[in-house]
Amino acid sequence: MASLAERKAEYDTHAIAGSDFYNTFRSQLTLDIEAGSKTLPQVLAIKNKIRCIGMELKDGDWKSAYHLASMLTSDVNFTDDMLSTMKTDIGSYISTNYTW
Repeated sequence: MASLAERKAEYDTHAIAGSDFYNTFRSQLTLDIEAGSKTLPQVLAIKNKIRCIGMELKDGDWKSAYHLASMLTSDVNFTDDMLSTMKTDIGSYISTNYTW
């Protein structure tokens, strides 16, 4: 069993990775706007839909983020592919980087 200090250090590591993951996702959305494949209103709708997941990831709570992603439904803006990819990527991170 990890000590409190070790668990806090794990959260710090998970938070760095979570911020990077979420920032990559957001950055891709801005590239989609620039390329003309998405509009600003579409991107804002996506960001609003996944905001709670981003907050959990930035806090290093990947398991909570996965739970929230599992409760989401796709829509015209946040497609099945986007949701599936997000859940797969978060699940892969958890299976690779969590011991509990």
